[in-house]
Amino acid sequence: MYHWTLITLFFLTCSALAQKPKVLSQTKVGEKACGLCAYLNSLLHSDDQIMLNSLDGESLEEKASSFGDKFGNRPSVYQGKPEPAYAKEYGIADLDLLEMVNASRAEAEKAKVTGSYLLRGEDESPKAFLKRIRKNISTSINRGFPPLLSVNSAKAILEPDGVIRWSRILGHWVCVTGIKFISDDLLILKVADSYTGKLANLVLYNDQSNSAIVPMSSSYSEDGEFSWNWENSNDCLFICAPSLRLGRDEANWFQRRYVAASYLISSPAN
Repeated sequence: MYHWTLITLFFLTCSALAQKPKVLSQTKVGEKACGLCAYLNSLLHSDDQIMLNSLDGESLEEKASSFGDKFGNRPSVYQGKPEPAYAKEYGIADLDLLEMVNASRAEAEKAKVTGSYLLRGEDESPKAFLKRIRKNISTSINRGFPPLLSVNSAKAILEPDGVIRWSRILGHWVCVTGIKFISDDLLILKVADSYTGKLANLVLYNDQSNSAIVPMSSSYSEDGEFSWNWENSNDCLFICAPSLRLGRDEANWFQRRYVAASYLISSPAN
């Protein structure tokens, strides 16, 4: 109870005091361009002029589009995927965005970044799990690369066979620009959100009492059929984000729904 009271006060204070920072909106880039814009927001908030200048275009919107056109118009790293790495109709998957970011950084002679699924390790406690992710995020920010975070929302639906199953609603990319609050069981992160074009706050936490499965990684069959690999919720991190929609409008009030953090692209310590 203490934590959630503190979180409420924190959000109210931030809303009252926050200025309007510069965040690239995906409105003029594309409906599924959140991954491209998350990367541009990382460069913007780190003030990485070398990388920004390496991308074609005058405006940030043009640079995001050119990043997608140049590095996304390649075969996907997923075997069996019929679309290229980035497609305007489908957006971009985690491993493809990592590949595109590193291809862009290689041209500018920048060090590679890495990607990891946010899963609790074997014999790793929830506290140690969250501490590891916190260190990864803070290290990456300090190294000049505000990390890119992929999130997935899902809802419980009653299917025709009478079984209630979890169904993914949507995925979204944001850029983590800072850590605002730390405790043993949660983090409050500041993120640049291209959907709203604003900075937002979100809570990252592990919920051991939750009963769900989470869409984490994905794969394709030889025939190009897409499928999710689901993970037990005890091994995942969940998100509370009052100002982010994240598929909220696509779930009825009586349906169980959650938002989970799935993949982080960052520059951890060597």
